[in-house]
Amino acid sequence: MTNRLTSRIWVQALLLVFIGGLIGAVVNALRPEHGIPWLEEWSLRVESRTLQEGFDVVSVSQGYDALQAGSHWFVDARSADEYFAGTIPGALSLPLRAVDEAFPDVQMMVLPEEPVIAFCSSAICDEALLLALFLREQGWTNVAVMVAGIDAWADAGHPMEGAP
Repeated sequence: MTNRLTSRIWVQALLLVFIGGLIGAVVNALRPEHGIPWLEEWSLRVESRTLQEGFDVVSVSQGYDALQAGSHWFVDARSADEYFAGTIPGALSLPLRAVDEAFPDVQMMVLPEEPVIAFCSSAICDEALLLALFLREQGWTNVAVMVAGIDAWADAGHPMEGAP
């Protein structure tokens, strides 16, 4: 009797998991913009969406050239802890998760028409894109996104500030 009850509970549990997964898949398929991509390369999605939103995509080498020329502000969308652990020299910290608190300080330093490159950790991180969208909403007109992020910057051997 106990084995039969245990078997029945397992069958019901598996059935609930299956039905939940099926409902989740249907809801995901019906969402605007086709929901969460299951089979898509996320880094390509971030770059594609960046371009769709009208932002320029800056490569790591282009970012390095901009740093050398002093032609752009760099804005780090990662958390303050990540920023202090290592960032692009001279980059300003504007964590997406604390943007309302941090933006006034950045706003005092950078004019809305000045060229800005937003970045986050890597090509699968969309925080730089989301920050670029926020900056555009604030009237900033010259924002680009370095989609590859600080990980690719460091991998290329470019200078870092604050890193041990």
